[in-house]
Formats: sequence, structure tokens, C-alpha cells
Amino acid sequence: MIVKMKKKVLVILAAALSLIMLLLPLSACKVREGGETIKLQNTDVSPSTTPSQEQKIEVKIGGEADLKGLKISVQQGTTGHDCARDVVGEGNENLIYAFARYLDAITALKQGKVDATIMDKLPAEAALVWNTDLMILPTPLSEEPLALAFKLDDTELADAANKVIAELQASGQIDKWIQAYFENEEQAAKELNFNVGAKGGKLVMGTESGFAPYETKLGNKVVGSDIALAAAIAKELDKELVVKDMDFDGLIAAVQQGQIDMIAAGFSKTEDRAKQVLFSDPYTVSYQVIVIRKTSEKK
Repeated sequence: MIVKMKKKVLVILAAALSLIMLLLPLSACKVREGGETIKLQNTDVSPSTTPSQEQKIEVKIGGEADLKGLKISVQQGTTGHDCARDVVGEGNENLIYAFARYLDAITALKQGKVDATIMDKLPAEAALVWNTDLMILPTPLSEEPLALAFKLDDTELADAANKVIAELQASGQIDKWIQAYFENEEQAAKELNFNVGAKGGKLVMGTESGFAPYETKLGNKVVGSDIALAAAIAKELDKELVVKDMDFDGLIAAVQQGQIDMIAAGFSKTEDRAKQVLFSDPYTVSYQVIVIRKTSEKK
């Protein structure tokens, strides 16, 4: 998806995101995944495996082949993480620096602690609005469907979700939500209806709010196109939507244990995950891309 932002939109987006410290929450690189648009601060970050302090040598990167032997940052548990494993090869996992949030993965790239970041295309485009020293390489690593996820035996909720997804896809509404939240999340969020006080009880959705435009923090609220989709499903069921913001890597366990009813987190539909959760029909397509510093671009 290529989005051209107008200056007015950027001003509004800047105001909405200035308080958000994130960047934007998945299986094998051959299939995808979870950030939020933020203005990165010059803070020091440490991944789950601490990068070495050897002298940094600038490398030139033009595509996946050039990443061999280089350090790559990712968000823990995402399909970008799996893509990185495929890229570095077996036995070279020490080259991957996994962070709980995309913000830290991108910050590590900006600080020169890693050579590239692998992440989803739209969140990457959102991050580059602020970080003009970074760029996205033109060839995606993968194309993958995004879907909602439920407990394996919750076919009733999955069927209801599929009905709503089919109706919204037919009208083009899901794509409109994604575009609206990418361009101006504050304006788009005004239309959210959580169906508070519904007679049917509550529908609890789990997500990780670092993955704009699908989910992002606006003040103390989680908003985004995935939240709009979940709200439409809640309304269909006459339920109140409740959003639980948690670590991306813990979402599958949360739905398996009944802590949440469904996952809506820019969640890639993969074969490995399908053994653990019940997926809805896909509602959009995402891509894994490589983000580098512009000084690393291979001419």
C-alpha cells in the first residue's frame, strides 16, 4: 500500500502521536505479522541479547542477500522475527536482536547497534514519516494474510466474525478504516463505538498497541482499524467491546487460557499458529519489509 500524506495530515498526525512512545503486534518468512507511529527519542535500548560493542563498520544493503552476516532487529514473536531467522540461517540466531516493541527495534537501528530491521510495511511507512534518516527497501520479504484468532474450539465466535468480515470487505469498509487510521488516527477514532452497556455482555479483544494503523495508543485509549473491526463484531453480537493491551508474544496463551475472547493485532495467519488458535477468514494482506539507514543504501 502506498500512501501519500498531505502536509495538513502530517501536522494532525504529529499532534496525535507526539505523546506516543512506540512504533508500532508473527511464523515463517514465507507466509508474516506487529508498531505505532511515533517520533523516536534519542534513548539507549537493550535487546533480549545485548549487541556487542565492536567498532561499527557501515555496510551497503540492497536486498535480502546483503543481510547475510549482519545484525537485524525485530519485534519478539512476530513473523518478522521468523523472517530474520530465515535470513541469518541456522546457527546464526545471535545476529538477531528481538525487542518487545518495534520502537526499540527501530531505535537500535538508528543508533547503529544493528544494520537493518525487519517489520511490517505499513508500520514501517508510519515510522518513516518521522525518521527521515531511514528507508524501506523496495522488495518485500513476504506477503501474508492478516486474520483474527480465537480459541481452537470457539467456532461460534469465529463464524460470527467471518460474517461481519465478509460484509465489511464487500463494502470496502476495512480498507477505508486502514487508510483513515494511517492518515489521521485522531479523526478516525471519533467514529469508534464500543457498544458500552450492551445486553449481551462483553467481547474481550487482546492486542498490542504498537502497530499503527491497525492498533495504536491515542491518549489512554487503544484505537485503530483492528479495533474498528472488533467493534463491528461486538455490535453484531450485542456485546460491549473491551480492549486488553498486552505483550504481543503473550497473545496466543491469553486466548488459549480464556483471558481474552479473540486476538486482533495485525496477526498473520500461518500454519504454525493454526495449530494453536482458530483463525477467521483473512481481512487484509500485509508485507514484511527491510528497513535500513539511508547511509547503508546500496547504489
